Amino acid sequence: MSPDWLLSLIPATLLVFLAVGLRRAQGSWLVPGPFFAAAWSVFVWVPIILARDVPVWPLAVFWILFSAAAVAGGSWLGIAMAVGSSTAFRSERLGVRWPGLPLLVIALSVLGLAVVPVLLHSVGRGLDVFLSFKALSQMGSDFYIASVAHSYREPMLARVLMVAIYLGAWFGGLLLGNARSWIYRLVAFLPLFSGSAVAIVLTTRAAVLYPLVLIGGGYVAARVGQPGNLFNRRQGLVAVGILSLLLIFGVLLSAVRSGYSQPSQIAGLVDPFRLDALGYLGVFSSWLHHGQTGHVTLGQYSFAGIFELLGLKARSPGLYPQIFLGDTGRLSNLSTIFRGLIQDFGLIGSTLLLAAVGWFAGFAYARVRDGNLIFISVLAAFYATVLLSFIVNLFTYNSLLVAWLLFCVYFVAVSIRSRKSRRSKAPSELNSGTRGLERSANRSVS
Repeated sequence: MSPDWLLSLIPATLLVFLAVGLRRAQGSWLVPGPFFAAAWSVFVWVPIILARDVPVWPLAVFWILFSAAAVAGGSWLGIAMAVGSSTAFRSERLGVRWPGLPLLVIALSVLGLAVVPVLLHSVGRGLDVFLSFKALSQMGSDFYIASVAHSYREPMLARVLMVAIYLGAWFGGLLLGNARSWIYRLVAFLPLFSGSAVAIVLTTRAAVLYPLVLIGGGYVAARVGQPGNLFNRRQGLVAVGILSLLLIFGVLLSAVRSGYSQPSQIAGLVDPFRLDALGYLGVFSSWLHHGQTGHVTLGQYSFAGIFELLGLKARSPGLYPQIFLGDTGRLSNLSTIFRGLIQDFGLIGSTLLLAAVGWFAGFAYARVRDGNLIFISVLAAFYATVLLSFIVNLFTYNSLLVAWLLFCVYFVAVSIRSRKSRRSKAPSELNSGTRGLERSANRSVS
């Protein structure tokens, strides 16, 4: 055991204490402060235990602890400012429905599947590659080599259609959080199936991970203000089962990317996959220890897609240069959300930004708890960003940003519709109440 590894246990333990203390003080894990601290407790402890061969700088874990405290402080202030000032209405009292939600998830998932033939057509291949694992492995290897060595970019149509998968995932999370039928719960995961099909072609885990994170963010936001726990025992087992299947799927994707088709070759990819999946803490701590944190880039990394769209800075593949994972011989560029924030805004600026994000998330949480529909989309973005923060900022990529903006439009439309329904019911309810009083008065007179 290295001294750095032992010292890292101190801030990692304090992070757990912070999460538990915030949960007890604020009464729910869904409050943004406890949620952020709890998520990063998991993100810190899992690599510390399962990737001990990757060195971690203790001060990097202290920085994560400090960041969690900043988010918690901002969240606490945001909730305090929102409580008592909300004029929102409770959606359950007005019987708000989510119009066309299952159909939206199905339609967007089916539309997203069109990405697969578009990608195959761009390299002169057809759907017959799915009939043979060997052919599939060869295609995946070709795509990977083309993207790394020849800077292959997906056709514009494919990138537009990916928005459909991401938007369907947002709606899937909302459906999952409100579904009472197992059929609707299955429908909620359809975007994950579409993303898996794209992942098999491109051999990129992101095509699966992003829809999963968006479903999770939408689900958690939809559960705010509802009775019951976030997960019951059965749902917890289902979640563990899904994550286990995704881990197996991740190893198989590595096999497809490497062009392997033999079981012995695939088995040899398990340990490299472990390092690839859990190396983020070591990569961030190595960069923070040895990197330059003085020069700020004002959003070029945290919002790289927007900068590229505006022609201000081209986004490099992988966003960050790769870093060796200690003496393992593996390279990784998974640097967490914190690297982008620090490079963009500096140590002090990133802390203030995290506090501001916590404030806005706390304000949104209080409004959602009071029944304000529009802020569900804001809160869903916070939860999804936290769930993906061990890799990168959610809004680094334009397709994810566009999908979320369309998700917000849906909530605005539903909110307007609900308010109109509320106003139309008010006169009839008033007249009904007046007639009831008149009948009571007549009975008392007689």
